[in-house]
Amino acid sequence: MTRPTTLIVGASHAGVTAAEALRRNGYDGRIRLYSAEAAPLPYHRPPLSKAYMAGEKSAEQIALRGAKFYADNDIELLTGTRVDAVDAGARSLRAGGETVTWDTLVLATGARARPLPGCEGITSGLHRLRDLADADRLSALRNRGGRLVIAGGGFIGLEVAATMVRSGLEVIVIDPLQTLLRRALPADLSALLLARHRAEGVDIRLGRRISRVIAEDGALRRIELDDGCRIDTEDLLVGIGSTARLELAEQLGLATHAGGILVDRHGRSSCEGVYAIGDCAAQNNRFAGGLARIESVQAATDQARAVAAAICGKDDAPSASDALPWFWSDQYDLKLQMAGLPDAAATSVMRGTPGDGPCSLFQMQQDRMTASFSINRAGDHVHSRRLIAQGARFDISLLADPEIPLTKCQLTEAAT
Repeated sequence: MTRPTTLIVGASHAGVTAAEALRRNGYDGRIRLYSAEAAPLPYHRPPLSKAYMAGEKSAEQIALRGAKFYADNDIELLTGTRVDAVDAGARSLRAGGETVTWDTLVLATGARARPLPGCEGITSGLHRLRDLADADRLSALRNRGGRLVIAGGGFIGLEVAATMVRSGLEVIVIDPLQTLLRRALPADLSALLLARHRAEGVDIRLGRRISRVIAEDGALRRIELDDGCRIDTEDLLVGIGSTARLELAEQLGLATHAGGILVDRHGRSSCEGVYAIGDCAAQNNRFAGGLARIESVQAATDQARAVAAAICGKDDAPSASDALPWFWSDQYDLKLQMAGLPDAAATSVMRGTPGDGPCSLFQMQQDRMTASFSINRAGDHVHSRRLIAQGARFDISLLADPEIPLTKCQLTEAAT
């Protein structure tokens, strides 16, 4: 009897987790894992803007799994191998000059950095941060010194700013919003991060846009802002969001929504035998209130485990559609951890004092917590993740007291 074949395109958190979960679920077919990157082993992405860029960790130290893992689990890892074409009718894939047929195809193609308009033709000094090679180019600036301008005050831009200013670079962050991280953080915590970055020497300019990028012979020389300010710089990091990689999905004729591949609660796409996970997938999430493309390690791994279970016929396994999104960001000695999605209509309860030691902010709809934001209070984060997911009710008068454990602030057991 011929062994079934599962091909996984993309070898980041989602792809590697899917391969591992297939074996854990008893899948005994062939597994091929394709990575377009030349890096010998798939790796953790979050350290790219922090420990790896700062030279504190090597590529080997941030590998998701060692080479032995792939050999022991009979997972064929093909690095430096770009998938050129897929054919839904033939259920085939072409990569590295070879055509392979599949029984199951898992797309974990991720996302690409959103380009900054007006940068066409620039061949030197324009940076993004999506992979190891990008991080290497940025890390090299630490030895050269000088000025780095960052377009976009999102988490990646701010993490890079923290790393680079500590390495001695002059760092300028340009963001069009008047409030830092306005869509991701409550105002009190946004103000705390803004003050900390400025205290470290980062020049953050809010409410400003880059209107023009000037290059000479393809090399970046300066930028102009919408207020007429000119900034000389040979290096610009663009961190203004991402778009899902949908080229293969388009070849397969897959349905898309919310900028990603439309999948059901088990990760199935509109084409039989084809699944999508990670940053390229758009899936219903009950905490997001509908279809969403949630870019986080947690979402990628939850989706991968659910898809592996579905491939193995275990549709009763937990679905990522029911998982509470959570995120984190490390900037200087601040560990920011978030559970749930920001709720502008919610009431806020602060535990501790921002800027004066660890603190947490809880967003509440009446006596139910909808989201939590913690700085250097890991216990609050861990407990709030579980309690929000369970629909727990709280005595709001107790939540503000940092001496009272979060679990002791409940009014009743979690709702059923």
